[in-house]
Order: sequence, then C-alpha cells, then structure tokens
Amino acid sequence: MFGLYIHIPFCNKRCNYCSFASFATSDFDEPNKVFDEYIAWLENEIVNYGKLTNKQAVDTLYFWWWTPHILWKERILNLIEKVYENFDCKNLVELSFECNPYPEDYVLDFVDSIQKQFKKVPRVRFSFGIQSFDDEVLKNSGRPYNFVGMVDFLRHLREYKWDNTVLNFDFIAFGKLNSDWKLRTPTKLKFFEDFVSSHMADSFSVYMLELSKESVWWKLDMKEFLDKKQVGDDDSRYEEFEILKDILTRNGYNRYEISNFALTSKSSIHNRIYREMQNYLGLGLSASSFIRSYSDFFGNICENHWVKNDNLKWLRRTNSKSLTEYVSDPYNNLYEKTEIKESDFLIEEFFLALRTDLWITDLSKYESILVDNYRDLMDKLEENDLLRYFDNKRWIVLTDQWMNLYNTIITDLLKII
Repeated sequence: MFGLYIHIPFCNKRCNYCSFASFATSDFDEPNKVFDEYIAWLENEIVNYGKLTNKQAVDTLYFWWWTPHILWKERILNLIEKVYENFDCKNLVELSFECNPYPEDYVLDFVDSIQKQFKKVPRVRFSFGIQSFDDEVLKNSGRPYNFVGMVDFLRHLREYKWDNTVLNFDFIAFGKLNSDWKLRTPTKLKFFEDFVSSHMADSFSVYMLELSKESVWWKLDMKEFLDKKQVGDDDSRYEEFEILKDILTRNGYNRYEISNFALTSKSSIHNRIYREMQNYLGLGLSASSFIRSYSDFFGNICENHWVKNDNLKWLRRTNSKSLTEYVSDPYNNLYEKTEIKESDFLIEEFFLALRTDLWITDLSKYESILVDNYRDLMDKLEENDLLRYFDNKRWIVLTDQWMNLYNTIITDLLKII
C-alpha cells in the first residue's frame, strides 16, 4: 500500500509569500483550456501508473488544490473516479483536500458534495489555509478575505462536519507588523482561543514564515521590506508561533511534528507516510515520489517512466516544474531522479523521526552517520531536558524545547558525509 498525492497548481491569485508551484488565472489567455489540458494529463498519469504498479492498493489520497472554484468539483470528482478505476482503493483510510477557505459558497458546496459521495471512507480530511486573523497581514500578503469573513466561514463550516470529517486549519506566524500587534488585540486573540477550545478543529498546522526565491516578497529588497513592516523579523515570528503553540497545547492538541498539532488520533495519516518514509507516489506538476524498493513497488514491469534496476532501493523522483513541459510530455520523461545511498537514507530517516513524536527505538542503527561524541552531546541534551532516554539509552524521544531548537541540534549530531 502507498500514499497517492495529486497536485493541482491553479489559484485565483498567487499570495505574496507563496513558494509552491502554482499559477494565477490571469497568467493564461485561455485558462479553461489550460485547466482541461492539465486534467487530461493528470488522468493520463493515473492510468499509466495504475498499469505500472498493477493496480496497487492506495491507503491515502491527498489533493493539493488552493482555490476550489477554479477547478470545480466535477473535475475533482472525475479525477477521484479515475483513481478508483486504476488503483485498488477498497481499503482507502483517508481522503484529503488542501485548499483555500474562499469563496465560501463554493467551498461549502464542495465539502458537502465530497462527504456525501465518500461517506464510507473512514476519514475525509479538509485542510484550510486561513493563515491569519490579522486584516493587515491578510491584505499585505494578498489574501482576498478578512477576519469577519473567516468568522462567518467557520460558523457555517461547523454545520458540514460529519462523524468521519477531519478539519485542519493552517496558520502562519508572520510576526509583529507594528506597535499595535493585532494578534494581541482582545477580540481576535480571544476568538482564536475560543475557536481552539471548541475542538471544532481536529488539528492545526502553524508555520513560521519562510520566504523563498519563488515568492513575490523575496524579490523585494529585504531591508526596505522589513522597514515597511509588511512582515516581522525572526524573533517576532518565533514569539507569535509560541503564543499560538501555547494556546493549542493548553487545549489538548498534541505536537506531533514541529509545525503540526492534533487531538488524539486526528493527525494526518498521509503526512505520517512522508515522515515514516513509506512509499508515496506524486502525480502532477512538480509532484515528488518516494519508493523504498523499485522491484517491490513495480514488480517486473519497466518502461521509460523510471529506471530498470531490480536491486535499486530508495528512489526519489520529482515531476517537471514547468507547466509547458508537463502538459507536452507524452512519455513523462521530464523529471529529476535521485537514487538514495544507504547513508543518505539513514540521515533522512533519523532527522524525520526527530521532527515528530515518533521515537528512535534503536539508536545504534544510526551510529555510522552520527559524530563520534554523539553520546556525550545527547547526555548534555538530556541534562537540559531537550532529550529523553528509554530502554538503557537505546530509545530516544524529543521534548518540546528540542523541537524549537531542532535545526541547530541535528546539525551538531550528524557527521558531514
């Protein structure tokens, strides 16, 4: 079994901080023609990989899809039907959609339609990118709604939550914008606390803003950008993250990954596949796949889509990031492929486990990639309550403080190989 990820890269407008492979409607003279071409090629990928994997079983299906009314629900429903036709989905445990919370009518209609169509799926998960309750932040970043609009959306969304519905909400810690930090005004902070304590949300993702060269904000002069107070500095972003994190943990949301918090048994099953380095297949523009064993996953079938190496383990593959290339490549040859060495696999497995609430249950497995004095370093981390040992120091698990210092500590522990 494996996780299947499908990337839909179209939005009404790209937000100023966005670094994902996505396009605004205004980028195209004939957007509907582009959408139809894209959907046709996605269906082609689904059919091809259904054949290549001999209709392997899918346990999670995840759609990344920002603006629901751009690709209306019929297109998404048709894609899901195509997945069901070409893969074994009878044991699907989670169907997920990541999208924006606007326009409200389209979103609620989509949620309602999906739940009625897939009421037998054990978990139907919707993740909404709210990002902030601060109107100034929303305006500066290009989000087309305000705090009042989000209050209205959340009030109506509550009516659409079924027993098998899981709701996740994304927020970004943008930091202090000016002396009147709107996050701390009584009305909005109280609303966030009340919203969290209501447990309408099953989980939250809270990220600190990180800009990449693909974003609009990155292209601005950063000193001028910060002077204009469109976004806070690192310290204020961390401070905002801590405020949000404390509210979540006080109300029973467990921190199961650096940026993710969930009520018991409500963490994303699909995301767990990534963190535990299980097989996942990514379809669509810029989508990535990870296969633990080529021969186990594809059997003896081989076409030019991947590689022919029966002994190959740990392969990562990423589709083209160019929309023109993606929709014009009949053999799906335009991709980046990385064959992962054992040492690189261990490094990735080690740091992914430490990003989560998973335990490292056999520390000796990773000795070849750790610095010679790693035991001494870990003993000091334990003394400072950053790390906890179990089972005669074979098992380790992180404390909350470790997660906050993750990048620094992991760098100290790993060898440069």
